[in-house]
Amino acid sequence: MDTRAKLLDKIEATKAILAKYERQLARFGITDDTKPGDTVRYEFGRGDSKRVLTGKVQAIGDVGGPMGTIAVIQHGEGLDIQIHKVRIHDVLENLSQGIRGHKAVQQDIDPLTAD
Repeated sequence: MDTRAKLLDKIEATKAILAKYERQLARFGITDDTKPGDTVRYEFGRGDSKRVLTGKVQAIGDVGGPMGTIAVIQHGEGLDIQIHKVRIHDVLENLSQGIRGHKAVQQDIDPLTAD
């Protein structure tokens, strides 16, 4: 592979990293105003099992270490309730922000994996 092709590959890799950081930055506006009782869309799982779910925030707290601030989110109803602990930056959208008069930031969400 010649030098030009290597540089083009590095540029594409850097663009992907930049896009990831831009998405994370956009989430700060969402997560800074997320409170217990809010309904949110969030990512849950790893790798191929990662999916987008909707649930109600039960608690938010800083657990320190690599996890940092986490949100405890209730997903489902009745006998199907599940409790998920996720990093606050895995919250994609706060559906309650509009109710409180704030403009929610819409993230690119794959409708095939959305709950």
